[in-house]
Amino acid sequence: MNKSYKFAEQQVLEVAKRIDSATTTSVLGIPGAGISIFMKHLSAQPLGHMIYLDIFSLPSLMPHELYKSLLEKLGGKAQERNTDDELIALCIKQLESLTAQHAKVVLCIAGFDQLQPEFSASFFHYLRTLRAVDKSKVVFIFGICRRLETLLPDNIIDTDLSLFSSINYLKPYNEEDIRHMLSLYGPHTDIVKEELDKAIGLSGGHFQFLQLLLASERRNNPTQDPFIQLAFKNIFMHLSSTQKAIVRKLAVDGTYPKTDDYLTNIGLLNKRGDTYELFSALFAECVRAFSAPKLPIKERRLFAILKRNKGRVVTKREIFDEVWRGQEIGSEWALNALLYRLRKHPAFTAQNYTIESHKKIGYSLTKDF
Repeated sequence: MNKSYKFAEQQVLEVAKRIDSATTTSVLGIPGAGISIFMKHLSAQPLGHMIYLDIFSLPSLMPHELYKSLLEKLGGKAQERNTDDELIALCIKQLESLTAQHAKVVLCIAGFDQLQPEFSASFFHYLRTLRAVDKSKVVFIFGICRRLETLLPDNIIDTDLSLFSSINYLKPYNEEDIRHMLSLYGPHTDIVKEELDKAIGLSGGHFQFLQLLLASERRNNPTQDPFIQLAFKNIFMHLSSTQKAIVRKLAVDGTYPKTDDYLTNIGLLNKRGDTYELFSALFAECVRAFSAPKLPIKERRLFAILKRNKGRVVTKREIFDEVWRGQEIGSEWALNALLYRLRKHPAFTAQNYTIESHKKIGYSLTKDF
């Protein structure tokens, strides 16, 4: 990919319009999709005096550390003994100098929602004070993966939050952008083209998932990778109960005629004809697995012994000993009924396994890909 490649060109243009109109904006996308990368790229564009600050780089997730880092990014120098009021006053002084020299001073803050435990009326007051230095020139761009209005504590309900009301949605990246990101951030592996193409397709344009896929030792069965499971669960747990229900329905049935504007705007759902689909088939598989109801105890024991011996025929005697454990006597009829219930249970079907019968001998478990 050559250096002149226009990465995320349309998204940059959309945010550039807001900067030009001095509109402070939140860039909102799916957790882990690559919002910080976009914010860093945005800060390198000639849209004014650009400043980039990543919340994850702070020594601790505290407003005081944000003010110190912001002061240094503005060209000032913080002292250990500085109070919050002193740091903000010094930031104002630096901003006054910069706004006298530049048409726009753009403060790009990635991972802003990570400060949510510290959100308070005084915190937002300080940010508004910085913006008030010159509202026609000072522009904040916040990178977030959760809607800020859902994170606000009750005690700031009467606080002026207009600073955060403008939202620009960042959907998952297209294939060209993803390949460009790989060339810059890796992982740089010797994976064959066919496998790389497959991984890019499974990622659904989500860069963190692609990195996890390429680094996984379970590339042939990625939903069993605990890091991939955690990444997908992080997305799912950020959703409201209604949004979770929509996502579950799509994951299980593969179709749903209605949507939620937020899910569509961030690209978690894509419209296909008259219905919607989840952005990644891999995400759908994980949602089926961790949102399925739990197996009852006998079904769980049967599944466990088959899974431990995957690919091998497990005899009926082994199954009787494991499932009924001498507490009661198993029978052919009881085993057949148990197999039927297990095969139909959502917690089993979500994992794409098949139970094969071996006449008069037993049963074996195979994985469908």
